[in-house]
Amino acid sequence: MSDSIAWPKLPEVTPNDPQANVKLELYKAQLEICKTDHQAILDAEKVQEETNTARAKDDYANYHAISQEYHKGYIEVAKGAIDRSLQRAEFVQKVAAAIGTAYTAVLALSFSMA
Repeated sequence: MSDSIAWPKLPEVTPNDPQANVKLELYKAQLEICKTDHQAILDAEKVQEETNTARAKDDYANYHAISQEYHKGYIEVAKGAIDRSLQRAEFVQKVAAAIGTAYTAVLALSFSMA
């Protein structure tokens, strides 16, 4: 809280002062002004704190959303890598089967001629 608001000075009232009630009411009015000024400062600080809190929540929500998209990208890249690995494995399996079949055919042909 800011200390920039000065409290009013106490009125000097002497016994049998005809202005005592006026001075008292003026002091009360000055106190009310100080109270209103302090409340305005407190309200402004509260609004600032709420704004900061809302901004922090929004920042976290944005960070979370970006983080999710970032990880989704990693997952998609990993899926693509896995799919390519499976395709390569199937290709190697098919080539090995074709070579085995061709080798068997060549052996069968060579033994049938002998």
